[in-house]
Amino acid sequence: MNRYVWKLFLISILLINILMPVPGMTQTGLRTSQSAGTITISGVVFDKMVAINGRTCALIGAGLLRYRVVFKGYVAALYLERRNASGDVFKDIPKSLVIEYFHAIDAQAFISSTRQGFMDNLSREQREAIDQGAKTLYSLYRDVKPGDRYSFTYIPGIGSQIALNGKILGTISGLDFANAMLSIWLGRNPLDQSLKKALLGLDEG
Repeated sequence: MNRYVWKLFLISILLINILMPVPGMTQTGLRTSQSAGTITISGVVFDKMVAINGRTCALIGAGLLRYRVVFKGYVAALYLERRNASGDVFKDIPKSLVIEYFHAIDAQAFISSTRQGFMDNLSREQREAIDQGAKTLYSLYRDVKPGDRYSFTYIPGIGSQIALNGKILGTISGLDFANAMLSIWLGRNPLDQSLKKALLGLDEG
C-alpha cells in the first residue's frame, strides 16, 4: 500500500468515526440558557412561542445532537399548539420541528437519511401510503450550510410545509405524512433516543 492510498484510508476511518452518532451523546437541558421569551442551546436561539397559521404553538422540548468526540451535529426544537402535551404529538394539531445545522450537508444525504428513518419506523403499508409525499419531499431538499435552519410544519387541513431559513419550499398534504416525518425523531426507532426524550420534554436533566 503506497503512501497516498494509506493516507486516504486513514482519512476515511476518521470520517466514519466523526459521522456516526454515539448513543447517549445528545446534549439537552443541562447546558441550556433561557430568557423570558427564548431558549438557547449551544448558541442556537429558539422562541418559546411561535404562530402557525394564526394559532399559538409552544416549545415542548429541544436538544443538541452530538457526534463522536466533540462534533456538534444540529439543534432541534419541537412545537405543538398551546395546551397540547407531548403525548398529543401525532394528533391532528398544528406542530413544527425546527432544526439548525452546524455543518454543511448536501441534499442527497438528507434523502438517504430520511429513507432510512422511514424504513426504521414505518411498516411497508405505511411507507406505500406516503410514497408520493416522500418523493415530493426528496425533490424539495436543498444543500445546507452551517447556520441554516430547516422547518417541518404541519397545519391541519393544509399539510406539511417544508421551509429552509423561513422560505417555504413546498407543501405536502396528509396527517399520515406529517406523522411519518416526525417518527424519524419521535417514533419507535428514532434517530436517537436521548434526542427523542429532549424533544418531548422528557429529559430528566
